[in-house]
Amino acid sequence: MNKGKYYLVLALVCIIWGATPACGRILALKVSPVMLTGLRFLCMSLVLFAFLLVIGKKGELRPSKHDFAVMVLMGVFGVFLHNSLLMTGVKYTTASNTALIESIGPTVTCVLAFFIVGERLSFKGWCGIALSCVGALSIISNGSLEILLNLSFNKGDLIVVISESMWSCYTVAGWFLSKKASVAAATAWSSFTGALMCLVLGCFEHEWINATLDTYDMMAFVYLVLCSGVIAFLGWNWAAVRVGVSKAGTFVYIVPFAGAITGFLLLHEELFIAQFIGGAVVVLGMVITTRSKLNGRASGVKKIIADEKSNALKK
Repeated sequence: MNKGKYYLVLALVCIIWGATPACGRILALKVSPVMLTGLRFLCMSLVLFAFLLVIGKKGELRPSKHDFAVMVLMGVFGVFLHNSLLMTGVKYTTASNTALIESIGPTVTCVLAFFIVGERLSFKGWCGIALSCVGALSIISNGSLEILLNLSFNKGDLIVVISESMWSCYTVAGWFLSKKASVAAATAWSSFTGALMCLVLGCFEHEWINATLDTYDMMAFVYLVLCSGVIAFLGWNWAAVRVGVSKAGTFVYIVPFAGAITGFLLLHEELFIAQFIGGAVVVLGMVITTRSKLNGRASGVKKIIADEKSNALKK
């Protein structure tokens, strides 16, 4: 079966996510990171709820107890823990460290996929991941070996590691919803529950009380809600279940490259030749991984992938 369209969706989603940091920086001086995350995902979930009602899928808003429990876990891992820990970790470490550590995401996802759903990449697939990691290192270090050698880990680095592990948990958890719940419902409920947690935590911060947003700020916020929120998360959940958790996780290597381009276009940040070379290596590694085979997949997961006519993923 040709999976090219699913790979294209995953690539576009990661490009969209690449612009998220730029939009986040625009708003960072106005609203606290945790409160911003809560407001973003709250608006995102409300849009999705309204979407389901408009298209006559009201029944999908009442998932089974099992599905709802998994959706809450997705909200805990993918929204509340991942985002709040990431923002906390950045306070204690550098942006270079954070970007480098985020490269472990696909590796963590592969490990979790192996233990939880029995999914394993072939040797060729692991080589692709390693190659993509090298490309990502080139991008975030600007090709400087000195930057890599002088990298030191502190509590902020460890927090970011945990943050990326939480995102991997979110990705793997999505497998257990694919047959029973629609992508929109799963994304809506996980976003809503995660947003509530962020908003509760954000209330203890006082930066947001006197926040004022201009038109430029609102445009950035709308992008965070609709593009990197609704559209990206729907696309990610829809495509990841069809190509495999490990392969989908590899696409996140596109994010730092897309982020560098966005930073250059929107924030006039400098770009170096090492970043372009690294981007090419990232894409090469991604291609190698997506063309590799998945071995030893759990029988339950096989059924999910084989059932391309499942209504749960087409609602």
